[in-house]
Amino acid sequence: MTLKYETIDHTNDAFLEILEVLHKAIFTPEGEAPWSAENFKNLLDNPVCDCWLFYSGYDPVGLILFTSIVGEIEIITLGVSPTCQGEGLATEMLSQLMKFSKGSSIDNIHLEVRADNAAAIKLYKNAGFHIIGDRPNYYKLANKSMVDALLFTFSFCK
Repeated sequence: MTLKYETIDHTNDAFLEILEVLHKAIFTPEGEAPWSAENFKNLLDNPVCDCWLFYSGYDPVGLILFTSIVGEIEIITLGVSPTCQGEGLATEMLSQLMKFSKGSSIDNIHLEVRADNAAAIKLYKNAGFHIIGDRPNYYKLANKSMVDALLFTFSFCK
């Protein structure tokens, strides 16, 4: 599947609504509270925050929301539509972000992952990320249970 992406214009309500619907489809089945269009707008109002919306044809199939500050990227969220999971899209999306990062004088990429998200842990380990710590009871799920976060980093300066 060939993916293309565009950077989200945070002033365009239609894009923000697409992000809201896509995020809900991706993360609600996992027990997380979905983000609203307003949540995305508030994040994207920050000039160091960007969001890429990925398409297969004309269909939005994934997103990456990240910040970029002084040689560092933090991935805030990365997800693929449930109808497209298992097709290598997350790997392709992450690869595109890593290529962008390498060409943009980025030294490190950081992120947090739910400790029970085996697919995401595998994705990041396969891409060369390393676990550098954890945050106990970091994620609060819809059922009020708590899940640890694993902290990952990737360094282009080896």
